[in-house]
Amino acid sequence: MGTYKLAIADDEMFIRESLVRYVRWEEIGFEVVLVAEDGEPLIRALEERGKIDVIFCDIQMQVQSGLDVARYVAENGLDCVVVLLSGYQEFEFARKALQYGVEDYLLKPVNLSDIRKTFTRIREALDERQRKRMERLHREEQIMAGQYLLVLNMCEDFEEIWNRIGEELSAREDGVDMDGLTAGMAALLREKYGEGLPGELEEMLLDGGSEEGRRKALYEVHCYLHTKEKDITVSGSVKKLVREHLDENISLTRAAEHVFLSPNYFSRIFKEQVGENYSEYVIRIKMEKAAELLRDSHRKIYEISEQVGYHNIKYFYKLFKRIYACTPIEYRKRHLYGREKQEDIR
Repeated sequence: MGTYKLAIADDEMFIRESLVRYVRWEEIGFEVVLVAEDGEPLIRALEERGKIDVIFCDIQMQVQSGLDVARYVAENGLDCVVVLLSGYQEFEFARKALQYGVEDYLLKPVNLSDIRKTFTRIREALDERQRKRMERLHREEQIMAGQYLLVLNMCEDFEEIWNRIGEELSAREDGVDMDGLTAGMAALLREKYGEGLPGELEEMLLDGGSEEGRRKALYEVHCYLHTKEKDITVSGSVKKLVREHLDENISLTRAAEHVFLSPNYFSRIFKEQVGENYSEYVIRIKMEKAAELLRDSHRKIYEISEQVGYHNIKYFYKLFKRIYACTPIEYRKRHLYGREKQEDIR
């Protein structure tokens, strides 16, 4: 997934030069960014320079030992892997290395094959960690994008929203930035509105660029979400969501999030546009589908109940009777009898 930064330290010049010269670090995914004869430069580099992904150092050095470096990494909670090299197989060294979270402990003389195996494993672990971090970051960006689309939709004062977004992003330390946020908004808007989303608006969100460009993109989203045309799509978008997920319980909150509205505001808009409450609409659509399956299939009633999202068959019976004034069994018999009569007449 990339090249990781490696620092090497050993007080024996021959060993540290051999580690740099004879190990083909770039082939296993590492770039040597620092070579030192003591642990002190490593600690200073971690303090000043920041990101070093892996440290490979001797456990015993004159000023700051490898254990001192490992302790510094552990006590400061740094995202850095430490591998120690030692000429002594002593239990106390190994115990302290484990205490400080050292990844591996290699004994001198160490051969190139052991180094390659150890660092290949470390690179694979770092790749996996990076992949999971990117997945978490993407999920977080999607969540924030949905939240800010809701804010952009519900609040009139764009300047206040823009300032709030800037402040909150500046305070974050998880890597979420404005480019990720606007890309998340573009994906959500495309998912919700499909071809109804203006292409130029999507392009503005994906282009990134300057702060002024991002500001303009969010302002256009703010305007788009406040247009009358958008309000007209609310019921249609949610109806599609419900019909495509009849086997699930699409709550009012989830439906509202789907169109970036608060639950209360969504409930009012939906009732105005459809003429019935959201919950009543969902039940009616599910029961209509159940009735169709009762008429046109030989599925068992509990299977039909589950297919329209009800795992409690008694509750399904209750809702069905409320809509059709008969039980599912009675409904099926009635329509089966009617169909047989029509066939006899033919």
